[in-house]
Amino acid sequence: MVNKQRTPRNNGSVWAPAHIQTLMRYAIALGVKGAAFRFAEALARGLRDVVIVLLEPLEYFQATTLAEGIAASHTLQEIDRFLKQASNGRRNLANTAVFDVRVFLTAQMRTRMTPQEVATFEERSFAVFQQMVEELNPAVVLTCQCATANARNELVRLLSSTFPPAPDLGYVQICGRRVPVLRAFHPAMYKEQRIQQWAGPDREKQEQCRKILTTLLMELFWEAFHMDNIDDAAGWRKRRLLEQFRRLRLNKAPSKSQGSKPG
Repeated sequence: MVNKQRTPRNNGSVWAPAHIQTLMRYAIALGVKGAAFRFAEALARGLRDVVIVLLEPLEYFQATTLAEGIAASHTLQEIDRFLKQASNGRRNLANTAVFDVRVFLTAQMRTRMTPQEVATFEERSFAVFQQMVEELNPAVVLTCQCATANARNELVRLLSSTFPPAPDLGYVQICGRRVPVLRAFHPAMYKEQRIQQWAGPDREKQEQCRKILTTLLMELFWEAFHMDNIDDAAGWRKRRLLEQFRRLRLNKAPSKSQGSKPG
């Protein structure tokens, strides 16, 4: 059912690139509120070289501006920070495209749907995402989500990462071009609850774990903007970090709930 909400407008500008027009048409079809559309548009706008793929970046807060969204979201704060560091301050969320792979379909919305409705809307959402990617036609895709490995949509399925991520560069076909894919992970993976899961209750190991994961993400963001400079050393650095993470998980202390059982 389409909600009767105010039609979204395009941030006051007359012209919008094709992928923003696609986002707008889908927002109108779903009856998405103006503020929600404007924030999704602000995230999706950016230069055409790199697109970052996230899962439901609008889920946990309601924002009307990009600045409000960044202030409310740990994920967006981290991505903004990595963008700035990876580009020597030239890039940020204001000039880098971020697409939600599940366009305008949040977990809260899915709780109000039947399983069949969820499947139908999800496929529609994935189709809109694919169209936006093709219209942006980026040079590099950096995917920071691991939730769509079983999607029927081939592009969406190929843009699902894993955790820990695979260190090797992947590729997808976009508009007949072979486009490199950097498979990263969601910044929520090193928030407090997750860190305890990976490193156990020991604070020192938690900080070691957080440093490993943030350094790994920084490496992946750097590669997104320096594809011509990637060499064997870059792969070695990622493999070394992944091995450090693996060893830390193997050697983590048991939590209180585990008693003396091995972690």
